Amino acid sequence: MLNGNYNNINLGFNCTTLSSPSFENQDFKHFVVNRQDSDVLYLKMDVGRKLDIKVYNFMGQQIGQLANEYYMPGVHEIDIKATLQTRLASGNYIYRISSGTDQYSSQFLIR
Repeated sequence: MLNGNYNNINLGFNCTTLSSPSFENQDFKHFVVNRQDSDVLYLKMDVGRKLDIKVYNFMGQQIGQLANEYYMPGVHEIDIKATLQTRLASGNYIYRISSGTDQYSSQFLIR
């Protein structure tokens, strides 16, 4: 499956996690955990910084913004459905984290 022949789709932004000099020596982790009653984006940072976090559908349309604020170093949890205050249909979505010139993206599943 991973070595399959897939067609690229232009979503209007790069969906891979990019490495940049400002994040090379930092521990920055992000992932979504599906719980029974919620879907939570976890962030773990060694250095505080302002983050802009947006959610997109697979057509590249912005669904909403999870955050646009400064986060202190440490672990943070963002309840996706509660923060967006909109009903999300079951399916795959993409979140993009921007901080200055650095961008990180990943997909997640809403059940």
